Amino acid sequence: MKDQLNVTVDHTTIRGWIEDRGGLPAAVKKGDDMYDVGVLKVHYPGERAGDIEYITWDEFFEKFEFKNLAFAYRDSTRGDEDSRYCEFVPRKTREAGAIAEREFTMHEIEWAP
Repeated sequence: MKDQLNVTVDHTTIRGWIEDRGGLPAAVKKGDDMYDVGVLKVHYPGERAGDIEYITWDEFFEKFEFKNLAFAYRDSTRGDEDSRYCEFVPRKTREAGAIAEREFTMHEIEWAP
């Protein structure tokens, strides 16, 4: 089904999806607190960078697991082109099955356990 929303926690799937679209792992730092992991982002070259910092895939997935996130994404648009739509959502949303009920409009979500 075109533009179907998929959700995964599999690191290989997530990294492959991001890299296939030219994305890079990044985060928005939240202050100087070493325990503050910030907000995860997927950054695409050519987009405004703002306050992001590029991070390694190991750092990316460490933050992903620390925040207990899932990755919601679409493989293609209705026009059959590769979609860049993705969002980080709380894993508990995925487990509750409520994700299909939501209308997603953001590329990131800040959530504290």
